[in-house]
Parts: sequence; C-alpha cells; structure tokens
Amino acid sequence: SVPMLLRSLRRLHFSQKSVSICALECNELDRSMYMNYFVEVVTDPAMVMFLDEATRNKRNPSGRMGWSLKGQHCVQRRCQCFVHGQHFSILPVLTLDGIITHDIIPGSVTSDLFV
Repeated sequence: SVPMLLRSLRRLHFSQKSVSICALECNELDRSMYMNYFVEVVTDPAMVMFLDEATRNKRNPSGRMGWSLKGQHCVQRRCQCFVHGQHFSILPVLTLDGIITHDIIPGSVTSDLFV
C-alpha cells in the first residue's frame, strides 16, 4: 500500500522535497575553469551585467517533488524537451543591485532579436 511505502522510505532516511533540475550538458570542470578566469579578469564586480533568457508557458513543469536521502539535494539531470504551445521569453539584465531592466518577447529569442 502507499502508506506502507511512504513509511518504508522514511525509515530508510529518505525525505520528500522539491526537485532541482540540472542540465545534462553541464560540465563542472569547464565551469570551474571559467569561474577562475572570470575572477582574474573582473576587477570590480559592480561593472558586471548578466543577460539570461528564461521561458514560460502553461506546460512547463513546476513544483515537482522527489525523494532523496536526508541532507542531500534532490536533483534530476535531464535535457530540455521541446514543449508546444504559446510561450514567452523573458530577458532580464542582472547586476549586483538586482534586475535593472527586462524585456518580455512572445515566442523564442533569435540572434536577430537578441542583438
């Protein structure tokens, strides 16, 4: 039964929590090397601005729950799958002071729109 299964997971020190999603393409070694290079190049963190595209539509999964051992993050490694339907792209500009401006575009952002 479901209650017995839940009790068994808890006895094995599992807990239910939100799932974090990590891209399969993520390479931790390359990321670390880039961060070390970035620290050498950037003399003043206040001069740095970041642009990051985010998308939203009605079919994006949100609030997914999962099980992992207590004290450990629940991470799902997966590739982003194509989702059909109307969606919007959000382009915020982030600084140390937070988001200083943003642009919301229906559909996907192409290189022509980005520049």
